Amino acid sequence: MSSTVIQRVDADRMLREMVRVVKPGGRVAVVGHAHDMPRWVNLALPAALKAKVEAPGWASDRGHQLGCDDASLYQRVRQAGLTQVKMFPQFAAFDERSRVQSLQADILPTLTPDAVQEWCTAVAQAEAEGTFFIATPFHCAVGMKPLSSP
Repeated sequence: MSSTVIQRVDADRMLREMVRVVKPGGRVAVVGHAHDMPRWVNLALPAALKAKVEAPGWASDRGHQLGCDDASLYQRVRQAGLTQVKMFPQFAAFDERSRVQSLQADILPTLTPDAVQEWCTAVAQAEAEGTFFIATPFHCAVGMKPLSSP
């Protein structure tokens, strides 16, 4: 009999460890999915359907209570003692078939049958035009370990 191990992400613990192992003056960088920001879908969809598939919380069921998959990353990086912190949310656009199919696999089950049809029609049109992509947001931060401790 196999058992499933659920690992909890503890962003503060991760950051403390990263700061601990980096040399003074060294940089720590963190990038994580931004589940509190909307994704962007390059499809001609009715406004209500577009709003539904792009809404923040698109992966909230996968969020981590102690994780950094939201804007708390920026405060956590500062609290970890890093200085000269640069904060920059970003989008990564995916247009390769395998990644887009994976993203669609998360979207389609949330839609009604009629909305799925509208989605598929819009995807076919965008693929024919060569313009289909899905962009997902990320929170990013880079900071420096102080040269000396206060």
